[in-house]
Formats: sequence, structure tokens, C-alpha cells
Amino acid sequence: ALRSANPPGIDISSGVESAPGVKEPALIEQFFRAVRAARDDRAA
Repeated sequence: ALRSANPPGIDISSGVESAPGVKEPALIEQFFRAVRAARDDRAA
């Protein structure tokens, strides 16, 4: 989805919360791993 949309930014705020207002470090790391993997696939 990121590749086709090519957005200038992404709002992940509530997507990385374990409860309202509580950010979950593991979910944040998982998100960035997925972004890096997509970036690496795009560069190949």
C-alpha cells in the first residue's frame, strides 16, 4: 500500500498503542521493520 500511495507521511499514532494513549515499543519497532523491508524491496 505504501508503494502505490507514496504518501509524504504516515500517522501511526493509535496503531502502535496497547491502550488508548499508551504507546507500545514493540509495535513501533514492528512498524519500522516493515517500513524498512518495504523500502529495501523497492530499492532492489
